[in-house]
Amino acid sequence: MRASRLFGIVFLLSLCAYAAPPCAAEDKPKDLTTDDGRLESAWFGATAPDFHRCDGDRCKLGKDEVSVDYLWVKPSFSLKGHVLLLKPWESVAFLGDAKRESGEIKNGAKITTEAATELVKMLNKAYKGFASASLTEGDWIVTARVVDCAGPFGIGWIKFSNATYDLKITDKASGEMVLALHTRHVGGKDVANDFIENTANFCARLTDAEKLYAMGETISAAEARQKAEEAKKK
Repeated sequence: MRASRLFGIVFLLSLCAYAAPPCAAEDKPKDLTTDDGRLESAWFGATAPDFHRCDGDRCKLGKDEVSVDYLWVKPSFSLKGHVLLLKPWESVAFLGDAKRESGEIKNGAKITTEAATELVKMLNKAYKGFASASLTEGDWIVTARVVDCAGPFGIGWIKFSNATYDLKITDKASGEMVLALHTRHVGGKDVANDFIENTANFCARLTDAEKLYAMGETISAAEARQKAEEAKKK
């Protein structure tokens, strides 16, 4: 009985490894400066943001590990008391070299259609009065778009997917950008709903965005560390 159980566990782990191709995992891109072509700095404005990257134990907010691929915040950034006006998401860009199938393109379109409405509901629950979100009014404008959407991959009930997006917050009165974000979330079979839920969970932590940015490292530092880690493996 014990041997049979052990075989079952080993088989399941092997199946998970087989079912999750590299593009569905949270692997780091080869080119961190452009996120393998998915990051267009010009989308955020004439001057490229000084992005920070944060992952692993260094990026803990309380007991939670909150990783982010590319984040920039204006000094003294705080969501407190602000009303976020979530604009309808821009059309999917599908940047980078990956060739996406029709189903993946449809998932990207579904996210684009549903994201703003669903995020307003989720964020108002999460912020609990610290800040608020709206589809019709606000002093800070939130603009976003999906730049890649992949999956679901896998076999049977084991499914993986991921989607990458750009998001920026702009002060309505001054036109000044106060936050810039480019990151990827990994989900399962229900690509659009998983992505929107993960995005809401992450955006709920933007109450600590300045702290998260400070814990991160510059992209050039992240690239140097990644090259050093790769060199050790050879």
